[in-house]
Amino acid sequence: MKKLYIINIIAFCLMLSSACCFGQATPFKKEDYSFVKKEFNQFEFYGNKDYFKRFFEKMERVLIDEAGQLNIVHFGGSHLQADTWSNEIRLNLNQISPGISGPRGFIFPYNLAKTNNPHAYKVEYTGNWEGCRSAYRPKDCLLGVSGISATTYDTLSSLKITFRDGNPSSYAYTKLKVFHHLSDSSFTIFPVNDTAYTVRNNVESGYTEFTFKEKKTEIELEFRKIDEQQNYFSMFGLLPENNEPGIVYHSIGVNGASVPSYNKCQLFTQHLAVIKPDLVIFSIGINDVHDSNYTDKWYEANYDSLIAKVRLAAPNAAILFTTNTDSYIKRRTPVKNSMDARKVMIKLAEKHGGAVYDIFNIMGGLTSIKQWERNGMAKRDLVHLTVDGYKVLGELMFNGFLKSYIHFNSGKS
Repeated sequence: MKKLYIINIIAFCLMLSSACCFGQATPFKKEDYSFVKKEFNQFEFYGNKDYFKRFFEKMERVLIDEAGQLNIVHFGGSHLQADTWSNEIRLNLNQISPGISGPRGFIFPYNLAKTNNPHAYKVEYTGNWEGCRSAYRPKDCLLGVSGISATTYDTLSSLKITFRDGNPSSYAYTKLKVFHHLSDSSFTIFPVNDTAYTVRNNVESGYTEFTFKEKKTEIELEFRKIDEQQNYFSMFGLLPENNEPGIVYHSIGVNGASVPSYNKCQLFTQHLAVIKPDLVIFSIGINDVHDSNYTDKWYEANYDSLIAKVRLAAPNAAILFTTNTDSYIKRRTPVKNSMDARKVMIKLAEKHGGAVYDIFNIMGGLTSIKQWERNGMAKRDLVHLTVDGYKVLGELMFNGFLKSYIHFNSGKS
């Protein structure tokens, strides 16, 4: 009965496209761009649908019974590092029901690694840090699920993260997992101005966990040398947690990343297992298709390897592939490889029981990014979108997510 209720409410919102449902929330956002091919704006399901059946059933428990947390992990390159596209989805998902208020999700303080940070959270730090990215590895470095690390050798360094998007209290946390290289040589982590906590090291999974007696809305840590053996600290990411029901949207992106970039991350599986994803979204491919050595066989084999890592960490997770945005090489040549990569993603979805969200055709297909540029939604490089463009993409994908839920339950998928 409750399931039928939520389906009917979302279906009603679908018809109105701008209705205010679930209290003050607005599940379906209005889409007003005539050049967007809205007929493609839903997930297409392939192969074994049991993975998505479990995912949607858990989503219903979270939304209707306000029980548990639904974890979605979204991987990509520069489209995801800025977190504009993914944050639009995150904010909308957290407004579906007034009774959910899960945590912010996995974050990496990109400023530590001397690269662009999402606007959604502000990073302040002391000490000299150097970064290492999976996409560019001039030297060997240990990497985890984030595909990026930041290392300091300063004996007293600090980090402060302040959330900017929405009400900061909505991302309050009582536990904090700090993913880092645990060894006798690593500096010790101390929460700043707080002694009311317990600490636990999980060497096997690669994190230190702090449990606080009171909710916290900022992250503030110091990294101190307290032993002669200690001489560095390597950060892989942070996971603030609470026990509130909600949809937790983890966004992980690295500029320049391709599928092989994530396959090179030695601690990928261990870290992903800690996050416990119910849905993994792969938006990796724009850098792959720009590679002059691209072949379908190479792309498929690389994805097979990455999916194997996901299955080790989360055997029952649903997998969604998003096709590439349309793009050009040096503003002159449309990247036709994206059409081939789209076919590979459909093949992968059939093989692994996944789904495909066809951004390439939603945008309008080959050369469509020029139309997006004319409307102020793509940058001059004809590869990246503008802030407005990424927000529109997030709005479209959020709508597509809810439409797909309706179609899946009605047997139309």
